Amino acid sequence: MARQSDSARAEGPLMTGGRVSVYFSIRYFTPIMVLLAVAASTTHPNVDRLTGLLTAQIALAVATHAMAARGGSWVGRAIWIGMVTDVVAVSAMVAITGGSNGPLVFLYTVGALAAGILLSSRAGFRFIVLSTIAIVTMDVMTHTHAFGKTTFFPGGLAAVAALWIIGGAGTMFSIYNERELKRQNAELATIRQVTLDIEDSLTLEEIFTDLCRGVVEGFRFDAAALLLWDGDMMRVRL
Repeated sequence: MARQSDSARAEGPLMTGGRVSVYFSIRYFTPIMVLLAVAASTTHPNVDRLTGLLTAQIALAVATHAMAARGGSWVGRAIWIGMVTDVVAVSAMVAITGGSNGPLVFLYTVGALAAGILLSSRAGFRFIVLSTIAIVTMDVMTHTHAFGKTTFFPGGLAAVAALWIIGGAGTMFSIYNERELKRQNAELATIRQVTLDIEDSLTLEEIFTDLCRGVVEGFRFDAAALLLWDGDMMRVRL
């Protein structure tokens, strides 16, 4: 059982409770970011609609956070549902505040960074893809007067480019950390396995053999040698 758990840890990083809590905390700060961005801009959105969307976004954040608190497989489900609902809510708020040229389009990038750095590279990539689909869809709808005003696709293209550059950087950072974590877990598992083999060995010859075999298998070396200094002589054991 212990060996299975070591290999499971080496397969990939798991989303810890602390990181998930920070991720949901960032979602709770969305209304503050929205209000500050709208106050600093020249847009005048429908306050009632914006308030309703923010209320719905917070309610969904609380619901998915409670779902994630149950642990187990519920964490992944809650995060996936939370990402989808966040993209939908952000898209609705962006649509009523000027579209892809408005002051709230940065929320897509914030969500991508939070998912990529705090959760996993896979979660960050999913959020980027969902956000890209939302931005392009919204831009096409505004271009066809679906929202009662006309915009130009380059605005959406610029938003998508910024999303992939900044959000992608966060995802790449997460990929690097995940690889380092896998490498460290693999090394620790190898050291632990070698220690267990040495404990089961009875003679010095068996200990040396287990040590060399563990180093070769764990660190993917072609061969291993053990140098022993015995008085005035040096012995080599392969």
